Amino acid sequence: MIMKRLSLVYPVITYRAKMKRNLGYVVNEDWIIGQLYTDTVGNKYLLAGTPENEDQQRFYEVTNLRQETVGILSPFKTNHESAIFDGDIISITAYNGTRDETVRIETGLDGETVMTEIERDKAIPEDAEITFSKSGIVKNYNGNYFFEFSDSEKVSLGAAVVPLYQFFSPDFVPLDNHIIEVIGNIYDNPQLAQKILYR
Repeated sequence: MIMKRLSLVYPVITYRAKMKRNLGYVVNEDWIIGQLYTDTVGNKYLLAGTPENEDQQRFYEVTNLRQETVGILSPFKTNHESAIFDGDIISITAYNGTRDETVRIETGLDGETVMTEIERDKAIPEDAEITFSKSGIVKNYNGNYFFEFSDSEKVSLGAAVVPLYQFFSPDFVPLDNHIIEVIGNIYDNPQLAQKILYR
């Protein structure tokens, strides 16, 4: 496919989507992750791959994507530095107690300390008291991310929605005494999504 001139539509937004299955070619990728580009006549493409490796980059026509699976990358990350997308199913556990910490100090050739880093254990301590433990779905509404989960105190459908940022520090990593992990997404795991919201 030869394209003359492409321009990036939203430079800071990364999208994820699945390809349609009735295409005339085999789709190897489970998820296509990239930025949205448009050509001079208005056709849109998702560019997948990293800029460091141009041989691995590929343009996918937006018309070949399953529109219902399109999700936007959030700025938040799990305890294991995994990305969190709109439509992901995540578990959030908060607890009282302290995690084990180790301090890593690196020294330069001249013997001076170059970097000091605290590494925290990414598991819940055995003696910790769990204060919040829910699984829910990440939803993007007008650029804001929310956590939707089952709430037995709700009278209607039983779902509660809270801003996702309340579980994260200003640098978008989980707060201390919080363990956050991705356990699926609503497209690959629809039964899990239904179970979470309509228990």
